[in-house]
Amino acid sequence: MIVRRTVAKAALAAALLGQKAFASEEEAPWDVLVAGSGAAGLTAAATAREAGASRVLILEKGPLVGGHSVYSSGSLAVVSPRRQKPQGIEDSAGILTEEARRIGGSIDVPMVRFLAEHSEEAADWLEAQGVEFSSVVFQALGGLRPRCISPAGSAGGRHYITVLNRRVRELGCELRLMHKLENLTRENGLWRFTVLNTRDGPGAHGDSRLRRLYRQHRDAHALGSENRYGNAHDGQSSGALF
Repeated sequence: MIVRRTVAKAALAAALLGQKAFASEEEAPWDVLVAGSGAAGLTAAATAREAGASRVLILEKGPLVGGHSVYSSGSLAVVSPRRQKPQGIEDSAGILTEEARRIGGSIDVPMVRFLAEHSEEAADWLEAQGVEFSSVVFQALGGLRPRCISPAGSAGGRHYITVLNRRVRELGCELRLMHKLENLTRENGLWRFTVLNTRDGPGAHGDSRLRRLYRQHRDAHALGSENRYGNAHDGQSSGALF
């Protein structure tokens, strides 16, 4: 999370200054580097292109696009009068923030309120990309008020990934699977980063013992997420963020 926030801040600063952000000796500089291809990562890449970034690179440590979003229910909490009022639901950003405090205890109130205030805008943006939401607004398990929407049908979070993956490719973003953003550090005024190629490392893809174990049990949970995705320690590449 810290690395992702640092990457986002650095990329935003570079975009505001009109500079290329990430550079390496092997290829032309990138405006924005995104770590992860889940719903958050794909959204970040798409909005970066919409904001004017010309070269956007997405790094995904696993062999598939989607991250944890693929396995999610797709439920999205939204304060949206346009969607809620026709069903007789009264809601506001203040109500959501207070209910989040009641349920969650200690929360980042300004952040939760910001998310609530912009939640309808986020849902509208997803619809503009091609996401099809069900018209039903429902109360999520553990929630205190009907304010959740989800993709139509039974695809859940996979629907977000299908739509957003298609969108980032239409926008010209480059996505590299089996590439893990390992380090991001500040040195002498430069951002240094290291990328590991997880394809050939000691994980389920590069360790024959783990491959045999997986085939024997046919159970991905037996290996855990880190083993299934691999943790290569060779095939390093590095670059700098200016």
